[in-house]
Amino acid sequence: MNDIKKITVLEKVFPDNCSGCRLCQAICSFEHEGSFAPWLARIIVIEKDFRETTPHTCNLCEEPVCIACCPFDALSKSSENGTIILDEKNCTGCGRCVRECQYKAIVFDDERMIPLICNLCGGNPKCVDVCPRGVLSLSNKT
Repeated sequence: MNDIKKITVLEKVFPDNCSGCRLCQAICSFEHEGSFAPWLARIIVIEKDFRETTPHTCNLCEEPVCIACCPFDALSKSSENGTIILDEKNCTGCGRCVRECQYKAIVFDDERMIPLICNLCGGNPKCVDVCPRGVLSLSNKT
């Protein structure tokens, strides 16, 4: 397996510098879906008490619960970069992976009935590139 990288939220700047602009979600949905539809983004910005925003994306778990809980073997882990791969023909849209993810990092596309999981944009996450305050970064997974 190659070096595993993941998207992280820089602790030294978070939460003070995360404005909750959701530009990361907009560019993510455009990259993957061809439209600016934040609800189809693979990164989720959760707002708490109208003051604090927290970006969430796949944590690239060592033993992903989303894979283990899928009764239809629709999810697997990439041997190249550790991201989660969806086999759409095996996915029934049960949503169990979304409910079981402890990081709340999986979005469910209600129209196509499939989970949407960050794939790091092939190694160059667009959300990291566009974050105007540098809150997101791509770093080695520890």
